[in-house]
Order: sequence, then structure tokens, then C-alpha cells
Amino acid sequence: MPIAVQCPRCGKGYQVQNELAGKQFKCQCNAIVVIATRSSLMDLLDEEMPIEVDLTKIASPTEWAEASGNDELGDDLQDKMSDGLHRNQTFMMSLVGAIVLVMLLICLGAILFVG
Repeated sequence: MPIAVQCPRCGKGYQVQNELAGKQFKCQCNAIVVIATRSSLMDLLDEEMPIEVDLTKIASPTEWAEASGNDELGDDLQDKMSDGLHRNQTFMMSLVGAIVLVMLLICLGAILFVG
């Protein structure tokens, strides 16, 4: 099965032969693209879960799971990603609230001590 690589500069995707693993080539934009060596894990995934889509077009783990036909894995990944996003949003709201509270205390202190 060919190895999917992507140009780090322009993002163009390529499919190269397994024999080229570990080598490099020049993209159309003149950037050097290094072809990663295939791991035994990737070989195992190819055998167990053949994907019939262009891997260079997949942008997220959930898209990979959906392309593999394992909807349960896609749902699980989506849940984990949304949990992390929820935690980040909660932290940001707490931070904004703390900043607003400090600003109110400063304004109240200025009013009390100046007036």
C-alpha cells in the first residue's frame, strides 16, 4: 500500500511507493518533502482496517475513524475531543470572570478612597 505524504510548505498530498520510505523528494513548490518510514503499526492498521479514501484528505481522527467504517471509534474520538474543548471553554470563562472581578474591585477601591 502506498505511503501518504504531504508537503510541509504548500500542503500538497502525494502517494509514494513503499520502496521510497526514508527518502526525500522536491515538491512542485520546491520544498523538500521527507518520506517517513512505515511502522509495523501502520502495516497492521492497513491489514485490519483497509481505508479506501485518500489519506492526504483526512484532517482529523474522527474523519479517519469514519473513513475506516468504525463509527463507534469516530463517536468516541468526537466525545473525547468535545470534552477537552468544554474544559478549555470553562477555563477561559473562569479567567474572564476573575479579570472582571479584579477590575470591579479596583474601580470600587478608587471610588471609596478618592471620594
